This record gives sequence, structure tokens and C-alpha cells, in this order.
Amino acid sequence: MGAKPPLTPPTTSGIVGKGGVAPVELVYTFINRFINIYIMGDDFKTILNASYKPQAQAKQDLENKGYTYDKDLSTMNSKVFVDKEGNANIVYRGSTRVSDWFKNPLIAVGLQKYDPDFIKAKQLAKDVSVKYNSKPTVYGHSRGGSIAEYVGKDAKQINTYNKGAGIDTIGKKVSKNQHDYRARFDPISILGTTQKGNITSLSSSINPLKAHSTRINFSQ
Repeated sequence: MGAKPPLTPPTTSGIVGKGGVAPVELVYTFINRFINIYIMGDDFKTILNASYKPQAQAKQDLENKGYTYDKDLSTMNSKVFVDKEGNANIVYRGSTRVSDWFKNPLIAVGLQKYDPDFIKAKQLAKDVSVKYNSKPTVYGHSRGGSIAEYVGKDAKQINTYNKGAGIDTIGKKVSKNQHDYRARFDPISILGTTQKGNITSLSSSINPLKAHSTRINFSQ
């Protein structure tokens, strides 16, 4: 099972009890918490961390979680893997090279469409769709999260963590198939809090470097 977004409870209008909380809402809250802590949290961390690792190590880590690694389409910048149901996934890496840091200002000013890595990422998603006959679920941390968001309609589902957010994100509504997660004290994704959509804020260290890392805490 891949790292899926939390469940959204159905409308509880008309079934709220005397205490003001509908039983069905309590059930969905419990299920949502279970998924966050025990399923999504574990897989999501593995997936994001794999994006930064050499391919051999990423392959091993993902296969230990039951995924099949696609060595033909994977690169150091983006890892492609398939779950047990045959659903394709891509995780995009954040900044690791000097060249990444030189290109990151394009994200800050909303000109990431001129970044070659973003263009290649979109093409990869299309190539994966052709190979596996369905759009992939995409993931990314920091710069990788910005890339995942840029893939947009070429992805079935978008999951980001502490994505790099520029001025073009201010007030923008994220697509229905996107779920953004951010550490509460992460500075890189702060502009993302102005967006409207499926956005979850998680507890974190007040240290900005630790908050921006892939140390995700889904227990809060």
C-alpha cells in the first residue's frame, strides 16, 4: 500500500448527537489518525528519504516496503517505483547540488517553468503514464515538492512535504488531487500556508533546519 493522503470524513449534517460530535466522524478521525501514524507516515518517510539516496540504496529501501523499483526510468533526480497493485509512483529529489541552489531562485519568483529539471519531471510523468497505462502518484520534499506540484494534471495524486513555495503560490488554490504537508516551523514552505486546499500542518522542531528536514511527525 502506497503512502496515501488522509481520509476525508463525509458530511455529518443531520447525524450529530447530543454531545455535538457524530459517531461516524469519530470513527473517521480514528481511521485517519491510524493511517497517518502507522501507514502513511512510515511509507512517506521511506519514499522521501529514498529520493536523496543512491539508486542502489533507494531500490533496496523501497523494495523492503513492497515496491518494485523501475531502474530503466529512475535517475538520481527522480525515482520510479510500482506498488503491489501495479500503480506507478515517482519521487522527486530536493536540493543536493550547487546547480540546484542556483536554480532555486526561479521557484521563489514563480519562474520554475524555465528550470530544465521541472520540464524533465513533467516529461517523466508522461513517460511513466505510457509505460504503466495510468498516471503516476508523485511525491517530493522541498525543491522536489515544487517539482511534484508542477507535474500537475500529469499526475494522479500529488503529495508534498515542506515544498519550496514562491510568490506565485500566494492565495493560489492547490488542485483537488494534491495534499501538501509542512512542518509548522519550516521557513521554505511558509508561503504555501496562504494557499487554499488540502494542506496539513504538522508539529516540528523550532530549529528551521530540523523543521525543513524529512523528519516527519505524523503523530500530532
